[in-house]
Amino acid sequence: MLLNVLFNNIINEEKHSSIEDMLLDRGLLYRVVRRNCWSMVEVLLRYYPDRELNKSSPNDVHYLFRPDVKGLRGLTPPYTAAGRDGSEHVLDALTDDRGLVGVEAWRIARESTGLTPNDYACLQGHYSYIHLVQKKIIAAVCICMALLFKSSPEVDYVYGPLRWECLEYGWS
Repeated sequence: MLLNVLFNNIINEEKHSSIEDMLLDRGLLYRVVRRNCWSMVEVLLRYYPDRELNKSSPNDVHYLFRPDVKGLRGLTPPYTAAGRDGSEHVLDALTDDRGLVGVEAWRIARESTGLTPNDYACLQGHYSYIHLVQKKIIAAVCICMALLFKSSPEVDYVYGPLRWECLEYGWS
């Protein structure tokens, strides 16, 4: 892959301290989001270098392109997608990561006027974008709750031991 060629120092690093800095300086993810190319967004977000410099363990993967990094004009990729018509697939790709980095960038990252991507999508009337991200947040909470309910926690000293199996549904 071309990104592996770049990362393995085949390109001359003139003004950049590392290939990573050079790639981030080019704003590849930002440009791909602007062009509404969701398949390339997925490729960039899932790319990690074969040869990593600061890898602490074999399971620790450092992704080079992240949806929460500010690009050109100081905007994050979710913010850029929030302002464009027809960016559902791009936004879906940006918020589809294990660590929920894209979802956090959607909710928290602010640009110079103080607006988040969620705010900007609302101003632009892109309510389908907001619903898409909200569904992902709800799904993440449901997965966490399912994992919690699947286990058998016991809490002592609270009206006897609490076990999920003994809980009743509805109003008591």
